[in-house]
Amino acid sequence: MKKNLIVVFAFIALFIFSGCDGYRDGYYNDENRFYLIDQDGFSVSGVPYSCDSGRTYEVTNRDGAFYFYDGDNCDLELKIRTVDSRIDKLFIEDSLGGVEGIRYFCDNGDEGRTDRYGHFYFENRERDDMCTLIL
Repeated sequence: MKKNLIVVFAFIALFIFSGCDGYRDGYYNDENRFYLIDQDGFSVSGVPYSCDSGRTYEVTNRDGAFYFYDGDNCDLELKIRTVDSRIDKLFIEDSLGGVEGIRYFCDNGDEGRTDRYGHFYFENRERDDMCTLIL
């Protein structure tokens, strides 16, 4: 009886710690992950974002990560209290570094593609800016 109880507890522990839905730390296996990074190489956490498919109003995590599926458009809500365009420069990176060529447009008129370092322009001096990334 004692052996059976140990086996049952081991099975339950394995089930709990392995996770059963493919979801781990806000990331599904079929999603892509980029990071929002500032000019000093620090992650920018707490930035609200939403993407076309699946992700609705999340925030970048402590690593600056945001998650999306291929073909998504993702809106980054760049609030003045979180980032300030007068002093902050923002970059989109993956696990290898800056991501070049992401098309973006922002409510305050900035648009273009990220440069080879993943840099994109935004302007939130007067009010918060919303930038849409075409992923």
